[in-house]
Amino acid sequence: MEHKEPLVEQLNALGQDTRMGIVRALCEEGELSFGDIAARVQLFQGLYYHLKMLKETGILKTRKVDSKRVVYYVSVKTLYALCASVTRLIRTREELDVVKQTARSHF
Repeated sequence: MEHKEPLVEQLNALGQDTRMGIVRALCEEGELSFGDIAARVQLFQGLYYHLKMLKETGILKTRKVDSKRVVYYVSVKTLYALCASVTRLIRTREELDVVKQTARSHF
């Protein structure tokens, strides 16, 4: 299996309505159980797949509350790193545009 760049995997994980809804709900609430997430995004069947994908990319983390209950929360560190990576891409593009504009104005 081909290994994708983490940024690609994270953007792919966030690029789907259900997963973005999960992240949004967790950002609003702090942490939620599986059942609470299911109720918030109104999805019961297939929810595990979405949570697993978000966990594998590092966007979601889990914490055991007791022997039977686990809660999910968003890794703020991972989201900041994702935003920083996208910002670097934008800045690189902006810098390239400035160089092109400068080159055009000299010729």
